[in-house]
Amino acid sequence: MSAEVFIDSNIWLYAFLKNPEEEFKHERARSTIASSARRVVSVQVIAEVCNNLLRKGGMTEVEVLPIIADFYGRSEVQETNLACHRVASQLRLMHHFDFWDSLIVASAIEAGCHTLLTEDMQHGQLVAGQITILNPFLEASE
Repeated sequence: MSAEVFIDSNIWLYAFLKNPEEEFKHERARSTIASSARRVVSVQVIAEVCNNLLRKGGMTEVEVLPIIADFYGRSEVQETNLACHRVASQLRLMHHFDFWDSLIVASAIEAGCHTLLTEDMQHGQLVAGQITILNPFLEASE
């Protein structure tokens, strides 16, 4: 069974960290995640989120470990393997994604997702005829 929605690290970070200047994004990220019944993340997303929670969010290892466990308990976690790197390489050639973004998109494709939620790429772009990139913060204002 494939997951429908891949959620990039930036959406998770807005949900976890409440910045007074970005309350709209915080609330929108939280509601978007909560409404995504079938969601997927990659090991890369978990690592990026937890690294930022430790460095920028001021969290401790004791606080971050349950978040990691929660990712594995509530989301489908997509591993990165050689096949994923091959897809990412093709995406870099075809779409000029940067290295890390190409791995995110490749992971979403490998997981069978139809939607990639991110703030970092072109809203509405269809990739590989399979996955649509959506910025949930733009959708809310349209």
